[in-house]
Amino acid sequence: QLIEQGYLYIAQPPLYRVKRGTARERYLKNDQALEDYLTDAGLEHAGLRLADGSLVTGSGLRELVEHARTARQWLDALARKAGSLVLVEQAAIAGALGGALLDDTARAGVVAAEVAQRLNRIETLADQAGGRDPIAGHWHGLAPEGDGMVLARTRHGVTHRHLLDASLLRSAEARRLDAMAAELATCYGTAAEFLEKADAARPVAGPTALINAVTELGRRGLTIQRYKGSGRDESRAALGNHPRPHPPLAAPGPGQPRRRRRRGLFNPDGRRGRAPARVHSG
Repeated sequence: QLIEQGYLYIAQPPLYRVKRGTARERYLKNDQALEDYLTDAGLEHAGLRLADGSLVTGSGLRELVEHARTARQWLDALARKAGSLVLVEQAAIAGALGGALLDDTARAGVVAAEVAQRLNRIETLADQAGGRDPIAGHWHGLAPEGDGMVLARTRHGVTHRHLLDASLLRSAEARRLDAMAAELATCYGTAAEFLEKADAARPVAGPTALINAVTELGRRGLTIQRYKGSGRDESRAALGNHPRPHPPLAAPGPGQPRRRRRRGLFNPDGRRGRAPARVHSG
């Protein structure tokens, strides 16, 4: 009957169940659906004040969040290469991901210093928010001849170096982010402020911080239940609890003897072991 009518329905269980207060519960099929739900909920009560004093809300803020989510995909890819998400994000805002900087060492040095300054400002704000005494000048930037940029962070006597080399600056993700540099600088060149209806404000230094602020606001008062794993994960777990079948033997080539599968030998107690030694009676 399914083949005759041309329809086949496959059940796909949801991954999340969410409920807010006395409202009706909702089921979300995957992580992307959960993020979409949290974003929609957070945008209802949020605004973003830019450095020029303008306030972005509603559809304008939604557009900024969508652009931030697009940028985050490319930032995540570069962060795996550079070893720091906040570094590549601030480099994108400062316009430091352009491949043209490889041919202009002087300009690259200026941009590297600007990226370091932005990173120091973010760490100072984090220290102040955490009640710690800010320590100035953790980050330093420089541009070796023809080798991109080096950003180094020294704190408590330990130095970590991150290289934005030619392969990273010429990657597809870097080119796409460089095309967004003007938009990113307008929104985050000077830290914006994320506002809630309760008039609480928090600094937003980049697209990742904007996404986090919106989704955290969307989580408030929400109960989230995650169902255990997907069907694929459960099938893998089930397979791991049982012996795996032997792989098939490849057919022998011309002139090659046929190979036989070695069968396991078992001791009298049922354990796999070596064959017992033969005893010859005299």
